[in-house]
Amino acid sequence: MEWNWKTMVPWGITILGILHIGMGVVRFWQPFAAALQDGFIGAFSTNDTRRVAAWFTLFGPGIIVCGHLAIRAAAVSDLETLRIIGFYLSATALFGVAVFPYSPIWALLILSSALVAIGYGRLA
Repeated sequence: MEWNWKTMVPWGITILGILHIGMGVVRFWQPFAAALQDGFIGAFSTNDTRRVAAWFTLFGPGIIVCGHLAIRAAAVSDLETLRIIGFYLSATALFGVAVFPYSPIWALLILSSALVAIGYGRLA
């Protein structure tokens, strides 16, 4: 595989998704442990901290899927698909930055913006 912007950015997005899951498990281990003690099923609906833990961690697989699809699109030089994935992730990241301005969501905004630029042929 040739390493360039078109391949590195999708891998960066994939890694970001993996880190999101890892961070969710590490940061929210207490709510997850408590939910396990309460039987796990339905244990997230009654506690705000558990809901945040679940949603934060569940966001990771979606990022991974987008990164993986971008890796596959980059492998066949499908710039249109890269651009589409970049737009969706950028919109999501912009919302995330707006509601959590001091969070690491900026990383997703930067990577997704780069993916849009790649999709338009601005980064090789």
